Amino acid sequence: MELLTFFLKDILSLMNITNSIDLVIDYLTPMFIFSFLTLLSSLFINTLQAEGNSKTPTIIIILTNILNLILVPIFIFVFYLGIKGVAYASVLSTLVTVIIFLYLYLSGKTQVVLNFKYFKPGIVYKIFVVSIPNFIIDILWSVNMMFINSVLIAQLGQIGVLLYSTASQIEQFISSPQSSFSGSMVTICGQLFGANKIQKLNEIYNYSLKISLSFSIIFTVIFFFIRDYGFALFSVTGVETSVFYIALFGIFIVSAANVSKLSNKILDGLGKSYHSLILTIGLILFEIISITLLAPILTSGVCVLIGIFLGEVIFAIIVFIIIKSIL
Repeated sequence: MELLTFFLKDILSLMNITNSIDLVIDYLTPMFIFSFLTLLSSLFINTLQAEGNSKTPTIIIILTNILNLILVPIFIFVFYLGIKGVAYASVLSTLVTVIIFLYLYLSGKTQVVLNFKYFKPGIVYKIFVVSIPNFIIDILWSVNMMFINSVLIAQLGQIGVLLYSTASQIEQFISSPQSSFSGSMVTICGQLFGANKIQKLNEIYNYSLKISLSFSIIFTVIFFFIRDYGFALFSVTGVETSVFYIALFGIFIVSAANVSKLSNKILDGLGKSYHSLILTIGLILFEIISITLLAPILTSGVCVLIGIFLGEVIFAIIVFIIIKSIL
C-alpha cells in the first residue's frame, strides 16, 4: 500500500480527478504511508471476535473514534494543517488503537497469545488460501469505484463523485450492524462445517438472512423519508431529485448487498473464498458493462444507479442459490 503513494497522481488522473487533486494527495499520502496501522488494527479486531470477544474491540474502537473527533478540529484549526490534519488525526487515533490492542495481547489477557514460537509455515499457506481472494476482491472493488467515479465526473462533474461518496458512506452506516453480524458468521460457520452439522448451518443461514433483510429494509425505508436531512449532514444540498432516486433504489441495493455480504462470509467460513472471488469478478464485469452500455442512453448518473441496482440484485440471487446448493 505504501508503494501506491508514488503513483497517487497517476491513479487520480485515471479517475478524472483534476480540480482538487492536490487536496486528495495531501489527505491520502499519510493514510497510505501508515496503512499498516489499519491492517494491524483490523487483525486484532478480527482475532478477538474469533475468540468470541466482540465487546472489547467495540469499546476500544468507540473510544478511539471519539479521540479522532477531538483531534480533527485541533489539527485543522489549531495547527492549521487543513486536509492533512484530518489524515494525521486518523493515523494518530489508529496508532492509539494498535497500542491498546498490543497491550492486551502482550499482557496475556487474550486467548490467542501473540508469540512467534507458534509460527508455522503450513498455517501461513492456509491463511493465504482464505485471505488472498478477499484481498483481490478489495482491489477489484477499488477499480470498479474508479470506473464509476470517472463516469460520474464525465456526466455530472464533481457533484457526481460527491453524491456517490456520500451515498456509499450512508450505505456503510446503515449496513454497519449487518456487516458486523456477517463478520461473526465466519467463525460460526467454520465450526459447524468442520463438525459436519450441515442442517444446523442451513438453519443459521436462513435465520441470518431473515434478520439481515428485515433490518436492511426497515433502515433504508426510514432513511428514504429522511433522505434530505441525511445527505445534508454531508453538505449535499440542492440536488433533491438525485437524492430521491438514490434513496429509492438504495432500498433494494442495500438489501441485496447485505445478503451478498452475509453469503460471502458464509463461503469464507466454508473455506470457499475462491467462489466469492469468481462471483465478485462476474458482478464487477456485469456492472462495468451495464454502465458502459447505458451511459449513452441514461445521463445524469442514472446509468450508474441502474447498473449497480441490477448487479447487486442479480448477484444476491446467484450467491444465495450457490450456497443452498452447497448446503
